[in-house]
Amino acid sequence: MKKEEFLNNLFKYYDLALRIDNVLGTKYTKKQISSYHVSEKIDKVYNEKLEKNHYFSLDSNFKNSFLPIEYLSEDTIESFIHEVSYFERTVNFEGQKLKKRYDPQNIYEHNKFIFSKDSNFFQYGIAFNLLKENPFSNYSKFVPSFVILFPNYDEEFNFLTPDKIFIEIKRYLGYSLTEDEEEFSCEIKPYLLFNPKILEPYFLETPDIKLSSFENTQKQIIKFLEPILELDKYNIEKEFQDKAFIIGISQNLNMGLTKIYDTIFEHQNINSLIKSYFKVHRRKINDIIYPKIEESEIITTKKIVNSYSSHFGSFDKEYSLAQTQREALSCYLEDKKVLPVNGAPGTGKTSLLRGIFGDYTVKSAIKSYESYLKEKVVLFSTPIVCSSTNNQALTNISEGIDSGFIETSKKNESNLYKRWLTDDVKLEKKTINFDNNLFVPSVRSTVKRTYELSKNDMKTVGNIISKNPLTFINEYFKYRKIDMFCEKVDKRTLDLLNKAARFFFNKINENIEELKSLTSLIQDKVDELTKIELHLVTKYIEKGIQEDLIKATLFEIKEHSEKLSSSLDRLRSFQKEYKQIEKNIQNLKNRIKEYKEEALEIEDSISLSASEIEIINKQIKTEQCYLNDYKISPYYSSCYEEIKYKYKDDFTNEKNNIKEVLKTDIEKVFKNANILEKLSYGLLKKGAIKDKIELLNNLSQEQLSNLNTTFYEQDFFINDLKENISNKHSKVIKKLKEKLSKIDANITKFSVKHSELKLEIYQLENEVDDKDIKLYQIENLLDKEFGILSNDIFEFEDIERLIEFEDTYKQLARLNEKNERYDTTQRTDNFYFALHLLEALYFISNTNMWNTKIELNNFDNKVIKCPICHEGSMVQRDSVIKCSKCNRKFSFNNKFLPKELDEEKILYILKNSKATIDEISYYVNATEDFINISTNDTNNDELFSSLYPIFPIINITCNSFGTIVSNRNDTYIKENIFDFLLVDEAGTIPPSKMIILNCAKKVMLFGDTKQLKPVFSYDTKIENRILEDFYSSKKDISIVSKYFSCASKMSNEPIIKKNNNSMDIANSSVTYFLPYNKSKMEGDIWLKEHFRCQTPIVQISNEISYFNEIKPLKKDKYHDKSWSTLLFIEHEHQKSSYNTNQGEIEEIINFIINRKERYINEFLKRIKNKEEIIDEDYYNSIGIITPFVNQENLLKKEIINKIGSHKDDAKEPIIKVGTVHKYQGSERDIIIFSSVYNKENQGKAQNLFFNRDEPDMINVAVTRAKEIFVLFGNRNTISNSETFSGVMVKHIDEYKNKKTKK
Repeated sequence: MKKEEFLNNLFKYYDLALRIDNVLGTKYTKKQISSYHVSEKIDKVYNEKLEKNHYFSLDSNFKNSFLPIEYLSEDTIESFIHEVSYFERTVNFEGQKLKKRYDPQNIYEHNKFIFSKDSNFFQYGIAFNLLKENPFSNYSKFVPSFVILFPNYDEEFNFLTPDKIFIEIKRYLGYSLTEDEEEFSCEIKPYLLFNPKILEPYFLETPDIKLSSFENTQKQIIKFLEPILELDKYNIEKEFQDKAFIIGISQNLNMGLTKIYDTIFEHQNINSLIKSYFKVHRRKINDIIYPKIEESEIITTKKIVNSYSSHFGSFDKEYSLAQTQREALSCYLEDKKVLPVNGAPGTGKTSLLRGIFGDYTVKSAIKSYESYLKEKVVLFSTPIVCSSTNNQALTNISEGIDSGFIETSKKNESNLYKRWLTDDVKLEKKTINFDNNLFVPSVRSTVKRTYELSKNDMKTVGNIISKNPLTFINEYFKYRKIDMFCEKVDKRTLDLLNKAARFFFNKINENIEELKSLTSLIQDKVDELTKIELHLVTKYIEKGIQEDLIKATLFEIKEHSEKLSSSLDRLRSFQKEYKQIEKNIQNLKNRIKEYKEEALEIEDSISLSASEIEIINKQIKTEQCYLNDYKISPYYSSCYEEIKYKYKDDFTNEKNNIKEVLKTDIEKVFKNANILEKLSYGLLKKGAIKDKIELLNNLSQEQLSNLNTTFYEQDFFINDLKENISNKHSKVIKKLKEKLSKIDANITKFSVKHSELKLEIYQLENEVDDKDIKLYQIENLLDKEFGILSNDIFEFEDIERLIEFEDTYKQLARLNEKNERYDTTQRTDNFYFALHLLEALYFISNTNMWNTKIELNNFDNKVIKCPICHEGSMVQRDSVIKCSKCNRKFSFNNKFLPKELDEEKILYILKNSKATIDEISYYVNATEDFINISTNDTNNDELFSSLYPIFPIINITCNSFGTIVSNRNDTYIKENIFDFLLVDEAGTIPPSKMIILNCAKKVMLFGDTKQLKPVFSYDTKIENRILEDFYSSKKDISIVSKYFSCASKMSNEPIIKKNNNSMDIANSSVTYFLPYNKSKMEGDIWLKEHFRCQTPIVQISNEISYFNEIKPLKKDKYHDKSWSTLLFIEHEHQKSSYNTNQGEIEEIINFIINRKERYINEFLKRIKNKEEIIDEDYYNSIGIITPFVNQENLLKKEIINKIGSHKDDAKEPIIKVGTVHKYQGSERDIIIFSSVYNKENQGKAQNLFFNRDEPDMINVAVTRAKEIFVLFGNRNTISNSETFSGVMVKHIDEYKNKKTKK
């Protein structure tokens, strides 16, 4: 997918993500769930406006209060559709000029009473089961537990008007449709959204429910919520149980951002900054090692040194920039589009901002003045715009800039260090003092606080100063100590202003010349050093050496070059010895390995022989058994047959003898028988002869049969058999014994050899141990004397080359000290010179607005600079003037031109963008194609730059950005409106809000990814499902999920790092390789000098989050203090099942009340340096932080009851209580941390809310405390040394032990 297409789809996804956040951020009251009678109210307004022939508009309060929601049924949905459709058409109808004579009496009959073609006022959906956001508060509003959101566009991203969306909602619900509705069909994908805000208060886990039919989806939701719906403790409204609602959600929350997205989708005007930001630098791809680096990416010594000369302005008369702040400023001066500056809490981002603000102001003033000299037209830069989603962060910026200005003004009597506009500028509802206050306004649509201004307020300030400048100019010259007073503004006044501008311009240049001379004497050596730095960094990056090792090595060489230059031979000798010992050890280990292998073979042989001996012994034993019992011998059968064969003749003889005896006996029977017996036998085979013969035969057969047994049982036979068998077994036994003898001899031989090998191995291993000890000693010596240089990362020749710059390093250190002094002298003076130059230029730029007659310039060639883009020339042809750059046209035939203006006056106004002629003010306005002149200033394009000298730095929240920069009657939002944008707390901002970068040319992001991340409405699994609607490629989905995600990381997600905040994306988009900045933290630029917290406090965060790289620099002025910086108040009170701990709250309240008098007298009076401290000062110095919303709410309630409420709000406690998320960006002298957990959680420390995954919660909680941090909790529960809370407890204990020893 092409880059442009990828970005376009990414922005479509982000636009949806913002709308999802908007839906889940909506809250309802009971009163809202009823009919609003919207159409009746609208009809009334229409009739009133029509009667007066006015422009039609709705009251803003009415529009903002209308949040349509109704119980869902087939009956109620039609009335809901009627009311919101009426409202949607009405909003689109606003701005129409009504004329009673022509327009219909009823608004719905007006031909322009139609839906908008490009935007809806509401998003629409189905909400389920409204629950209290805080179930334990009577004031809590209701939020939907789930919402099915129907987008305002189909699958092809074609815009859908409300009527079309309602058809699809009804179709999804299975409601009946009209014939016309049946005919309409579009592919729209609704999304089922779960509201994460109900997780913690109701003790729920994230559900896994997929969108299906309405009935099935509702059943799943009810089943998921069943456990809490049945519990009385949550006090859930019965009427909202098991209910679904049709809702319309206002898009105002993120309207300022969606306006920018809408412009991009329509005009494809993505600027180069956005493209640079949403691009992963090849060296920052997670799973690829890229062994290349561009020289432009390396912040060499030359670049750092050159920054001394190119840093023209600063803004601090007391403190110069610290080392890492200076490095960050050098990166800023590189002028890349994206500058991510990572900084732990309290590491001086305000100081860095002052340095950058001062430089920006000076260079802007120079640019404006030089342009004025050349073109005779004053063009100002735009103010620095600070933006964030965290209002406290923007307040801190305002206060940080203002306090710097005020403190400088107080401590320096010179008028130089003041503003010279005037004391007061009075607006309708407030007065702005510009005398001792720089005044950094937060620009908003709706103004509430003193430091907030609307665009109209800003215009009013400008108009007051520009139209009636006499008082202001007289004040200006009074501060210059010039004895003059103007009774009117005229050419003499203009001449004096020009002289003032020239004076300050010259003063700036004098200082710049001095700054440029700073580095002249060292430049040649710096060039040589830089050449080597570039070579070495490139070389070792290409060799695949880790960046942090390269930086650490360079740092060590620079820091210890003096020592190394005299001990390099020693290092070389040690390393040579070390390598030789390593080689010897390896040789010994090789020999040991060989011997062990041989010994192992012998052991195997012995083992095999032993097995064989055992087998032979068993065989001998068996053979002996056969000797003892010949009948069981395996030879028995064969020997028996053998002996039997031997005596076969004897056996035959015996057999024949029996037969002969039988024959003889039969003959005797016949011989002894009478004639009758013989006749009977002869004829009949009967008689006595027969019987006697049968008897003899039987007897003979029996004898023969017995002969088979008795013959072989005779002694001679048995003895012969035994002897035969015995001989055979004796031979076997003899052979076995001979074999045994041989094996035994081998075993003896093997055993001797094995013993010799074992002895040799033992001796060799001892030798290795001795050499290992020697190695260890050398390692310790090398580490102690030479640090990382001993790790052999750099080649020796490269180390030698760098050490040659020992003197240069010393000169650089001295030069840096000298340069630091310029921060608080010439550079800061330059800022004030520039400020007063800009003030003079502001008066000069508005001479055309003075209420006096000034001779109009003569334009013979009719060619002037374009008043809109300021780049092209306005060339007149006939009645049209066209810009050669932006192609906008101005027509003299425009019927809307003020009729009193002739051509000469028109050209005068066009040249100056605005002018007052004959008491009437005229303004140049522009659309995308045309330039117009009117008496109304409706164009905001020039507003911020035209007021830059008055408001050189402003704040705009991310959410309202597009609204503030857009023109009232034009939805088109230009790209590149601002020259420089600063985004603060970027680590907490979701990527979807970085679309504001399209309005800037360059951005610096302050953030800390070690602190809290954005809170998302869904995780990666759901995000990937949504992304399938925008990307067909799994690869593209994977890229978004990994590098540009708007989802929380799943616990089982395989990727190590996930870019799901604006700071991580910035860190991945660009490379600033600082060669001497050793660090293990992600992100190239880190501010590391810490000035906020006492050292024992910040060291907790240092260990758990920052690899101990943060340098605590806050001085502890109170060495004799009686209070403890770290405290652990232990208790065993029970935690409830819904994350509250009443007993702990009572302990906290007692702690605060009991220590009030002591802390006021001993603590606050000293740190505040005030004589009188009241109770309110004490309570304002304390902050209470807890991980849980329910504990926060209970704490607030108890503090109001037992200590008191805020003087301006009875519902707020006198002490600020908040969750960790609400406290980010704030600080207090004393922070109390209510951990809530207790003994019922013992053994589960790793699963505690603030111990999971990352240490961000504890990091933020701890670093809110400037002087004292107090932990409440159960030691056995939270002190596991392997957890973040365990590290916190360890530091508290160590502090206590040190304090006790003192």
